[in-house]
Amino acid sequence: MILALTLTLASPTGAQLSGSGSYPPPATGGFAYNGFAPSLSVGASYIDPVFGQTVRRLTTDHTDDDIYARNMWWNADGTRYLHRSKNGTAFADFWDVIDVATSTVTHRGLPNGAAISAGDGGFDPVDPNALYYYASNGIHMITLATGGTWTDTLYFAPPGGASLRPLGSTLNWLDASGRYMVVRYGAEPSVRLYDRNNMAAGPYGNAIDGSNYVDSGSYIGITPDAQYLVGYDSRSGVGFGGMGQGVSWKLDHANRSVAASPNIFWSVL
Repeated sequence: MILALTLTLASPTGAQLSGSGSYPPPATGGFAYNGFAPSLSVGASYIDPVFGQTVRRLTTDHTDDDIYARNMWWNADGTRYLHRSKNGTAFADFWDVIDVATSTVTHRGLPNGAAISAGDGGFDPVDPNALYYYASNGIHMITLATGGTWTDTLYFAPPGGASLRPLGSTLNWLDASGRYMVVRYGAEPSVRLYDRNNMAAGPYGNAIDGSNYVDSGSYIGITPDAQYLVGYDSRSGVGFGGMGQGVSWKLDHANRSVAASPNIFWSVL
């Protein structure tokens, strides 16, 4: 599977078309649907025939990346991509940082927290040089520097030596402003919200029992506007036909609390 075909411009933008028409890919020619295959060379590019944007290959190692739903694999200014790598080992327990304009690996062999959850790490939404990974003693922050170097510091240690736990590797745990942070640790209820502008105040009230969501095979995260925590309840027998249901918790920032019970906003019908 090719994971690293990405739209790249000097100033990253989204590829889109407006209007009510239909814009199918070409049926014939060099870009014919189900016939065109991009070059296998790192850095190779082409102009998408529908969107008119440059598409550039970033990797060729076929290592699986964790790019399902969350966007923490792209840094804050869209110039870097976080690629999972083996770093000369048998396991993809490291990260490489790739410059998307050139397909160049700028930093190699960064720890990715695979012992706990490699899929829950990623870039900061505001600082383009900062990224995070899960470790046995808490959340670590890596700050990228020049010449392929970086620094690694402990950013958040769960109180009382509690164990850091995964959030499901699906949604962002930082809102778009970078102010609010979802973190999971210790006994249930284990999912908590922090205001990073006031960490000393501790977590918001009404922590969430993650066993109904993360431990049943799903996830919990935060919306970009920091108005809700959202998750998916995939416990056996829940939702239409037992196929689970989407849930959300309204956040009350004035009173530093999470809604005491979730709102069911989506279920398979």
